Amino acid sequence: MKILVGYDGGEVGRVALSLARDMAGIHCAFVYVVTSMEGGTSERQTDIIKAEEDLKFARRLMENSGIKCDARQSVRGLSAGEDLVKFARENDIDHIFIGIRKKSRAQKAILGSTARYVILKAPCPVTSVKFEVETVLSETLLKDRRVLVVDDEPDILETIEELLDMCTLDTANSFEAAKSCLKTTHMTWPSLISWV
Repeated sequence: MKILVGYDGGEVGRVALSLARDMAGIHCAFVYVVTSMEGGTSERQTDIIKAEEDLKFARRLMENSGIKCDARQSVRGLSAGEDLVKFARENDIDHIFIGIRKKSRAQKAILGSTARYVILKAPCPVTSVKFEVETVLSETLLKDRRVLVVDDEPDILETIEELLDMCTLDTANSFEAAKSCLKTTHMTWPSLISWV
């Protein structure tokens, strides 16, 4: 089985990744994580760098779960929806996961809807996921995150490890140890979630 995740980072992207990872684990599937970018003058260097960082996160999430994956940027001059559908056809994808965000009518009219296009044109089943922060439990919000906790009290670190069992936890007993941990685990500052 082959799964495709249309991924552009953010919370809704993380939810789609998590669902794809869970399905891949059940079906021993291979996962393609694709960030589609039109290319040309419409792309800024900062967007390209952010996409690469997001794809590194996606790759680590899958690999840490024992899921084989290929995470890549796709720049073919197509809209994201067209690109994902074309990728699905070219690679015989069995299932697509894609996140959806609420847009105004004007945004839909001007920008279109990637999810709508994929749902209507895909050659396979599509699971669309929505993220609304008001409805998310704190356990779900931290699931699959990597958190660095810094405190000089070992009992505090132990307690936090017990409380945050839904995420990957790195601990350090000093600021210097935390900086070292960041360097050795290749975490970037935006991935850092919590300092205690």
